[in-house]
Amino acid sequence: MKGLLKLLEVGGLASMLLIGKGETVEELDFSKFGVNIVSLEDKVKSHIDFGKWNNGRLDSLIKNSKDYEDSGDRFDFISRKFLGIPYEGHTLIGDVGLKEKLVVNLEGMDCFTYLDYMMALTHAEDSEDFIEKVKKVRYEDGDVDYSKRNHYLSFWLKNNPEYVEDVTGDVGNARSVWKNLNFMPIMNKGGDYSGFGTKYLPTVPVLSKYVHYIPSEFVGNAKLEKGDLIGLYVDYGFLDFDHMGVITKIDGKDYLRHASSGYRKVVQVPLKDYLEALPQFKGISVFRPK
Repeated sequence: MKGLLKLLEVGGLASMLLIGKGETVEELDFSKFGVNIVSLEDKVKSHIDFGKWNNGRLDSLIKNSKDYEDSGDRFDFISRKFLGIPYEGHTLIGDVGLKEKLVVNLEGMDCFTYLDYMMALTHAEDSEDFIEKVKKVRYEDGDVDYSKRNHYLSFWLKNNPEYVEDVTGDVGNARSVWKNLNFMPIMNKGGDYSGFGTKYLPTVPVLSKYVHYIPSEFVGNAKLEKGDLIGLYVDYGFLDFDHMGVITKIDGKDYLRHASSGYRKVVQVPLKDYLEALPQFKGISVFRPK
């Protein structure tokens, strides 16, 4: 099974970065970056599909979640309700030259949209406010525009400081790496990268910052809490995390709850086993809900 996971668990980001157009790994194409599987007329401004979560059920879920005063406990409660939801990539609509549409799809989600929806539900007052919170969480200033979409988790964190904070350095033996996110350097004749390059997503700015992460060998000693969000760190210079999920606790052990392309649904698996099965992830970063 571990071998199968190695082949299939492409969190949705690196696969798009590394697979060229016309090549197939779950038909991913980074130039589309998770878009275009929903066919809508350009005049349609949004695509909302609550599925079995009709407005009444969603209102009830949000109301019941308020019994949990701690944001991490509330996030854990809500995210648990979506176990088993099918994995579905490429649900967002928008690209360079293609107008962005607001998509809310609770019937299928990838690792990133899973966090979008869970965070929005954690802070929503009702089903109507949930849609507004999705805008707030997914886009800078809530502006539904491709160039304002939080394509990288670091952008998502930077634009939502009131909802989440980076606690990586506080909970474990962390390292720091300087990253120029969305910047692809050009290799010179000597095989070294020069200071010149290009943006991977042309309309998205470069974000230069330190990324703090706990190496996989130290994750077992990290002081993780239920409801912590984690990014799975990768070495690619222009990318921060290739997969993400939320921590839950089972019999005192850390489990990763996430939308899995390998299992094709939202599952929870022992974090230690997951990291051992997928060595391309060099460690984790930890973000605590507020």
